[in-house]
Amino acid sequence: MSVYTKNPQKVLEEQFSPKEILEAFKNGDFENTFKELGEKLKNPFINIPASGQSLDIRRVVDASAGTTNVMLINFQPPRGMEAIITAYGIYTDAELAIHTEFVPLLNGTRVFPYHGTPTDINNPNKIPYRLSLGLGPDLSNESMVECNLRILDTQTFQWYITNSSPLSQVMGVRFKGFLRSIGKAQNYKIGG
Repeated sequence: MSVYTKNPQKVLEEQFSPKEILEAFKNGDFENTFKELGEKLKNPFINIPASGQSLDIRRVVDASAGTTNVMLINFQPPRGMEAIITAYGIYTDAELAIHTEFVPLLNGTRVFPYHGTPTDINNPNKIPYRLSLGLGPDLSNESMVECNLRILDTQTFQWYITNSSPLSQVMGVRFKGFLRSIGKAQNYKIGG
């Protein structure tokens, strides 16, 4: 079952207390009381559960000239936990996108295949797209790309970098989200 087909009644019960639901029915003010419900139905990952832990991991390095497929980050959630990644950012001080590449892998498989620049301008459906430049000059929240990625405690999330430039380049990755107990997991779509 995809996150987008999750039972709306179940989301309602998970996100609002019985008291809040009764109060909404009593007042007849459904629109204001459940204002955020539409977003929560589309994306139940946006709120960190009370038992969860926030997650914000980053690493920036000076990538030597000719660096190819070097692991920048290797992350695995603690046992009994899953990580929900809600945003990521990439950064480089490279002047040309052609010289850099960032590759996110989940258990060795590329994730976010439609993020980045199309690799074939004549065939925009050819995946994966190339992640080479970030959205801003740093790894601040304004430079982050929203996403939904679920990582189980048996899975490994890695970021690899390539710098084919004749000069060293500063390259970095940041991702954030939260950790929660696997006991609350649903059968969500995994990937981009």
